[in-house]
Amino acid sequence: MSWTLKLDPISHDLKISGGRFTTTYGAEEVRQRVKIALYHYFGEYFLNVNKGVPWHTGILGAKNGRNVLSNIIRKKILEVPGVIRIMDFSLTYSVSTRSYSLRTTIMTTKNSSDLTDYLTVDGIYVEA
Repeated sequence: MSWTLKLDPISHDLKISGGRFTTTYGAEEVRQRVKIALYHYFGEYFLNVNKGVPWHTGILGAKNGRNVLSNIIRKKILEVPGVIRIMDFSLTYSVSTRSYSLRTTIMTTKNSSDLTDYLTVDGIYVEA
């Protein structure tokens, strides 16, 4: 069974409990990996500048239609290991705050083709 270090869902800092790092696995691990993938800006990681979501270069402030934006984000979600398919997808733009909010439900198989979990990823919030 694979696992990863757990991040706080609000601050995105490593979770520490009793002086020890907390780990996560299964569907929660996939949820965390999806959020990390979507918060990873294109060109941000110096060891691989071709990874990440092009928030500033291709999404925010661009004259792309909603379908183009949705397709870019869907593609990034489907690239995350453990994600089988997107069941529900909602991308909302707020004019007053100039921000996008994402809520998606994905189907994931973790460690076994017989184990299927549905999970919802929300709280993705990016200012334009």
